[in-house]
Amino acid sequence: MTNKNPMHCHPDGSLKLVLWGLNLAVAVLLFFYLTAGIPLIQLGFLQNFGEGKKQYLKISRLAVIVLGVLLPFLRWKLPNIFARLWAIRGLKRLLALPQGQMVFIFWAVYCAGMIAACWFRHLALETRAFDLGIFAQALWNTTQGHFLESSLKGGICLLGDHFSPLLALLAPLYRLWPVPESLLVLQPLISALCFFPLAQLAFKITGQRKTALVFCLIYFFQMPTRAALHEDFHPEVLVEPLMLWAFLWLAEGRKVLFCLALALILSAKENMAGVTFMLGLFAFFFKKERGGGAFWMIFSPLYLWLCVHVFIPQLSGQPYLYRGFYQELARGGAPVLWEMLKDGERWEYLVKVFGPVLFLPLLDFPALLLTLPVLFQNLLSENPTVRSMNYHYMTGLTPFVLLASMFGLKKLDRLEWLRRRSTGLLMLLLVSALLQSGAPEYFYAWQSAGRMSARTRMIRTEMQKIPEHAVLLTHNSLIPQAINRRYVHQFDYNDTPPKTAMALRERADYVVFDTHFWEAGTAAPEIEKEKLLKAGYGVQFDNDGFSIFKKI
Repeated sequence: MTNKNPMHCHPDGSLKLVLWGLNLAVAVLLFFYLTAGIPLIQLGFLQNFGEGKKQYLKISRLAVIVLGVLLPFLRWKLPNIFARLWAIRGLKRLLALPQGQMVFIFWAVYCAGMIAACWFRHLALETRAFDLGIFAQALWNTTQGHFLESSLKGGICLLGDHFSPLLALLAPLYRLWPVPESLLVLQPLISALCFFPLAQLAFKITGQRKTALVFCLIYFFQMPTRAALHEDFHPEVLVEPLMLWAFLWLAEGRKVLFCLALALILSAKENMAGVTFMLGLFAFFFKKERGGGAFWMIFSPLYLWLCVHVFIPQLSGQPYLYRGFYQELARGGAPVLWEMLKDGERWEYLVKVFGPVLFLPLLDFPALLLTLPVLFQNLLSENPTVRSMNYHYMTGLTPFVLLASMFGLKKLDRLEWLRRRSTGLLMLLLVSALLQSGAPEYFYAWQSAGRMSARTRMIRTEMQKIPEHAVLLTHNSLIPQAINRRYVHQFDYNDTPPKTAMALRERADYVVFDTHFWEAGTAAPEIEKEKLLKAGYGVQFDNDGFSIFKKI
C-alpha cells in the first residue's frame, strides 16, 4: 500500500521550498550565534555595534532563543522535515562516527580557534606580565640555570608565590621553543583534551551517544573554560583533563593511573589540594577504594599546610600572600560567614555556576561533592574577582559541574515520563548552556585583530631588539614582548615610586615608555621623560608615543 503522506515521501516542489527556507533560517541563526554578525560588519553590510561585547552577546543569545524554539517545534510537528535539515543531518553524521573520531574533531576545531584568538591577543599587545610574563620569564630563567626565578615577583623562585612544581616539567618545552607564544599554544592543546574523558564519561554514565555529543557541544562553547584560555597562562588549567580522567580511572579500577593523575593535579597549584582531597573522599566512601582514598584524604590537607606554612614562606621570605583573601572570615568567624550567606552577589555566583546546566548537579550528592572545594574557595573569598566568569578562577570547578550534571541526568532517567523525552531534555540543557556561553570567540579574535597595526608591529620589533642580558623596566602589556631575560620589571600603577625612581632603584639598562599603556595614577609622560634624561638615560628610539631609553 502506497503511503500518501507527503511528509514521508520525497518532498514535492512546495516542500522543497519550505525545506530550503528552514535550512536557510537555521544557517543564519547559527551564523549569528557563532559570529554575532561580525563578518557582515567587516564586509560593510552591518554597522559596528561598538567596542563592548554586550551588544554582540545579545545577538548571539537571541539566535539561541530562536533556534531553541524553532528546532523543538519542527521536531514535534514536522519530524521528517526536522530530520532533513542540514544542521541535524550534520550532527547525525558526527554522531555516527566512532566516538574517538567525533571527539578528535571537536578537539582539533576548538584548539585551532583558541590558538588563533590567543595568538592575535599577543600580536595586539594584549597579553600581560601578569600572568603570561611571569610564567614565561620563570621558564626562560630555568633554562638558563636560575630555577623558576621571577624578577616580576621580587626576584623569588616562583614556587614562593604559588607552589606549582608542574612548571618544571614545562621548562624543556620552553627550551625547544623559547617564546611566550609556546605557552599560548600549549595551554589550549592540553586543556581541550577534556573532550576525550568528558565524552567517555557521558556515555559511561548515561549509556547514550547523544549525551556525549551534547556535553562536547556544551564544553566547546562553555564561557569559563574559554575565559581561562583568554587570560594568558595558568598552570592549573593544564590539569583539568586529568581531573576527569582521574574520575574515569577510579571508576575503571585503574589505581596507579588514578594516583598518578592526582599527583600531577596537586603539582599544578597548592589549592588543588582541595580537588585531590575530594577525589580521595569520593574514592573512599563511594568507590570503596579505602587505601588510596584514605591516603589522598590525609596527604592533601597535609600538603596544603606544608605549602602555605613552610614551602612558600621559606622560598619567598614572606607569609603566604593569598590567605589575605580570607582574613576577614578567619578573624570574624560565624558572624562574618552569616553576612556572606546573605550576600546576593554570592548567590548570583551560584546561579551562574549551576544555572547553565539546569541545576542538574544538585540531584546527585556524591558527584556534587566534587564541585565543593573550588566552589567554596571562591564563595568565601573577600576578592569578588574570583567569582567572575571572565578569568581562570573556575578552573577545577567546571569539569566537575559537567560531570555532576551527567549524574543528575541519570537520576532523572529513572522517571518514565522524562526517560521517554530524553532527547527533548538534552536539547533544553544544550539551549540553557548556550545562552550562558558569552560572546562568540569570533568577537574576541576580531577585536584583537582590529588592534593589530603597523604600530604594534613596530613595538614588537623594537622590543625584541633589546639585548637579553639587559635589565628592562616597562609597562605590564609590553613585558611579554621582551620577556626572555633574567631581570624585567613592571611600572607601578601609582607614583610610589615614580617611574624614574624605579629605573634607578632597579638599575634598569633600558626603560620603555608607551603613552597608550600609560598608568593613569602616575606623572605625565613628558615629566618622566625629562627626569629620565637628567638621570643619565638617552633616547634610543622614539616614534608615535613609543620611546626606548638606554642608560648612558
